[in-house]
Amino acid sequence: MMAAGSFSTTRVFAGVRAAFVRRWMTIVALTFVFGFAPSLVWEIAIRIQTAVSYRVDIPPAAPGPTQPAPPRASVSTPTDFLSHGVGMALAAFALVTLGGRALAATLNALSVAALTGDPRSGGDILLACGRSAGPLALAALLYILALLAGGILVVPALIILAAWSVIYPVLLTEKTTVLGAFRRSAELTRGHRWLILGLRGLMIVGWFLIRTLAGMLIVRLLVSEPTWDATATVALLIAPAVSALTDGFYELFVGALYVELRRVKEGLAPGMAGEVFG
Repeated sequence: MMAAGSFSTTRVFAGVRAAFVRRWMTIVALTFVFGFAPSLVWEIAIRIQTAVSYRVDIPPAAPGPTQPAPPRASVSTPTDFLSHGVGMALAAFALVTLGGRALAATLNALSVAALTGDPRSGGDILLACGRSAGPLALAALLYILALLAGGILVVPALIILAAWSVIYPVLLTEKTTVLGAFRRSAELTRGHRWLILGLRGLMIVGWFLIRTLAGMLIVRLLVSEPTWDATATVALLIAPAVSALTDGFYELFVGALYVELRRVKEGLAPGMAGEVFG
């Protein structure tokens, strides 16, 4: 395939919209299962842990002349650890992390499939992602370690963010190893990294603003209705919903970005699914 024109941010975001329109039912279902549900479990676990910690940390009443001070509650055994909600919060965090990686893989693959005319069903694509779970997990670990190492200096971390933006789509659609996916992503993004970094920065700003507004709404709802009723339930659902929506949009963006980079570098066109998944 030959190169075809210049990189277009408009085409990337148009690709996000097109991917959603073509596969919206599967995308909504996966976003609910891997995005909303784990985040909801996390919110519930945090509230339970906070409530239990508040109960545990209440200072005991002042002892009387002959009444010794009751001992403060402590977490000293695995049973105590779990009973005070900390274990639940950690389990929920693990669930959110795994759900996030599953959401990234499936929506990246669905986005690419929708934009290249891949006829496979959502279930088949989901199974294909499951078969690649090991390499995907290893790639995520290496990516995090590289970011931590590069974080000592700001510029290397920024270069990593841009150069390795499409590792997951590469792993899921091309026959390559984990290290090969890193090299391939760096090759595809070469010449467009500052633009990619700018796009990611804009989305991070948008993500921050949306979640800040959602947080302010949650606080307002809980302050106005401190008892646990329908209002509090709505407040509980807002954060997971916002998280799932923003994360889902970003993962569709990564898939659309991969397709655009291959279009620019290699002339990839709609209907060429065999060139992507072959």
